[in-house]
Amino acid sequence: MPLYLWLVSLLETFKERFSCFFGHQRLLRSSIHQNPGPAEKFLVPILQAVVPDRRETRDIYNEILAKIHHCPLQKYLTLDPPYQVPSLSALCRVAEQKGWEGFCPSQLLSPLEAQHMGTQELNRRLAWSYCTLSAGSFQPRLILLGVLRVSSRRSSLQLQDSSGTLPCVISHRDSSPFANTALIGSLLQVENYQLVVERFIQSDFPSWEQLDNSEHVREKKTSIYVQFYFEDVQVLHSMEGQIQKDPQSKNNTSLRKKNGGSSTSDLETPEAKMLKLEDPKPDPGGDEGCQRGQSSTGRTSCVSHLFLVTQKEGLMLRNYQLLREGGGEEQEPQRSFQATVLWLGRPQLWSHPRETKSLPELEEASHGGGEGMTRQEALLLFMGKSLQWFPFLHLDGLYRFIVPYCSDLEVFDKLSFPPVPAEFLGRPSCPLCLPVQDNWHLQHETWLSFPTERQLAARAMLTGMDQRISSIPEILSNSFRGSLVSFSGEIVERTLCASPKNEKPSATLSLRKQKGSLLASDHSVKLSISAAAGSPVVLDIYIAATYLQHLRGLLPGAKILFQNLERKISRFHNVYCAYIASSCVTILSLPASHQLFTSSCIGRASSPSLVFISNLQCQLQTLPQARILCHVSCVLTLSLQWVCSLCSSIFKEGKCTRHSPPCPSHTGVRQASARVLVEDGTGEALVLCRNQHVAAMLGLSLLEWEAVQSCVQSRGSLFIQHGEATGTGCVEELEDPIACYLRNLCRSSLICRPILLDFSLDRKPSKVLQPAPVQVRNFRCGEVEFVSQVIPRQSLLCLNVEEVGQKALCCLNRERIERMSGHCQVGTTT
Repeated sequence: MPLYLWLVSLLETFKERFSCFFGHQRLLRSSIHQNPGPAEKFLVPILQAVVPDRRETRDIYNEILAKIHHCPLQKYLTLDPPYQVPSLSALCRVAEQKGWEGFCPSQLLSPLEAQHMGTQELNRRLAWSYCTLSAGSFQPRLILLGVLRVSSRRSSLQLQDSSGTLPCVISHRDSSPFANTALIGSLLQVENYQLVVERFIQSDFPSWEQLDNSEHVREKKTSIYVQFYFEDVQVLHSMEGQIQKDPQSKNNTSLRKKNGGSSTSDLETPEAKMLKLEDPKPDPGGDEGCQRGQSSTGRTSCVSHLFLVTQKEGLMLRNYQLLREGGGEEQEPQRSFQATVLWLGRPQLWSHPRETKSLPELEEASHGGGEGMTRQEALLLFMGKSLQWFPFLHLDGLYRFIVPYCSDLEVFDKLSFPPVPAEFLGRPSCPLCLPVQDNWHLQHETWLSFPTERQLAARAMLTGMDQRISSIPEILSNSFRGSLVSFSGEIVERTLCASPKNEKPSATLSLRKQKGSLLASDHSVKLSISAAAGSPVVLDIYIAATYLQHLRGLLPGAKILFQNLERKISRFHNVYCAYIASSCVTILSLPASHQLFTSSCIGRASSPSLVFISNLQCQLQTLPQARILCHVSCVLTLSLQWVCSLCSSIFKEGKCTRHSPPCPSHTGVRQASARVLVEDGTGEALVLCRNQHVAAMLGLSLLEWEAVQSCVQSRGSLFIQHGEATGTGCVEELEDPIACYLRNLCRSSLICRPILLDFSLDRKPSKVLQPAPVQVRNFRCGEVEFVSQVIPRQSLLCLNVEEVGQKALCCLNRERIERMSGHCQVGTTT
């Protein structure tokens, strides 16, 4: 009885949520009697999983109508439902609640890093975080049910029921993009998914010590969406082949009345995936051929045109002018995107919705007509309701535009802007700018990378038209000359940072927001992309906050295809990419479940490679992170400071020392830096250490390092400089005990020891301590003096310091000797 009541409640909820889309009768039974209806497809698997198979068949008739009736229900039993199917609005409320229950600012940052961050950087790092929920995160398990829709206002896929909508990201397990437009309007059931809760906060934490105080969080917002693979979807009710149209549109011509008076679509039947080819002769009525009701052919026919996508640009505001209904033009920029395509063949005229599995345009090429086949490049402009096709349009996809209730084969030429003269029509050299109309239907046919046998001849015709996809090592190479690049890779790390043009604290703290954006307009996100999982080669991508409101699925572990990014080189010769107006991203693969709960960091996927300092010059781009077995020669500079968390001025005696204008901050943070000279027998390098790495380089324990910083905190700052640095001499007071201790420690032989150093290349070396590129140096061994040429010292950034034991040192030295001898033999042979 409890199971029965639960199923009745489930069925009533099912009808309540989706009867407004399909009607009461269509939900309970299928139009084709041999096939089960949507309700049956949904409930039967649940019953089979819950109720065990019975070997003996029950006689329900005798159980109920017997003279002596023994009710099998002796007492009321409670049921723990095996599944729950909440409405989408209830799901969003529960997901938002769970997302903030697990929100802890102190767990989002490493304590060793957070204690040295200023107010500006600390709050920026906390402004954007995420958590993920799976079906198993809910008790009982949660099943997603929704009608697949596409929003032209947000240009995104979404699941919808009578209560609300839920944005979604759909991918294929073979890393191909999702482009099945025939599923629009279908009822989907998903049991394996990743529910992502993006959290946005505005906070004013003074320092890391106040992270547990929730009073510093001023505003909280969320963005919830779901992502899943198409292979995990069960289609309960398909709307395949139907041309989707807004039923409230005044010019709705895609619906017609049947004899019974009910509205239906001409292309609603499953056979409507392709349309039967009719004699391709232009209608003599010209423009009137697109008007409904001109003839029997005009009432049922439609025109289609096949094309290949060669380039796609992202969503943005463009200065296109749209005609208003009452006359005049829109003066404000319009949200739009554009795609460069290649028309294939000629427009085709179709009569009846009958299925055909071939592509007539490509069949012409396969039968020897490829040379004379019409090819014309066009720029398609998507605005208004046609923005709904943005999630379906992808590079190297073969698509078909279908113009319903039209028999004019020149409709695509006549709607071009500016109009193309008749004498130029069909010429490949003539560009065509075509605004996509609201009533046109987009249909995906196939991918160019997986052609059928009949398409092999046409593939030769399309050689060179698809966009070139580069590799990350190739883009990082100094010999690369391209300015716009396209590549694919896996997101290793996602970091929110300040835009280069707005680095002042006043600009960042103002938190200016663009309409529809959950992030401040002066923020940008940095994505660190690796060529493959565990690869040490990483490329950074910067995306401004103005573009992020249209992008979903940018999570660590996801594989992304980036198109038309701008390749840039910084003044420190660092290669990176920037997302611009012509850029576009495609989610190829979703992150694994175990990668979604913690943000990955660069270099944790695999241990860095052991290299020599002499080889760093030729490995600048291919090894952004590496490890060396080196010996600490000396500490050139050491700086310990107690700075203001707001303006970075010296903090002394509990207040900031800045006077014009006065700083209201009462919070300081500790910061330390040191520049150390190391060598490994093949060369020397200058290593910049910051904060906790300074203590490891000096060989101090945590208690000793805490005591040193406490002494510096009372005086504000301490700077020690000696050795080869410019302006040699002691800056500290000689009578200061802590200064004398640190100076003697830096010159002591105790720190001159072998270490394992993990490092990255320092792209921003100090201007004062930049080593001179000396090519000839003198060396003395006892009374003998040597002169030798040496390579310039490299500037390295310390990532980790490990002490090396005696046994480990012997093993590493043996490995180094073998590698060195092998390298010398290869060089001699060469």
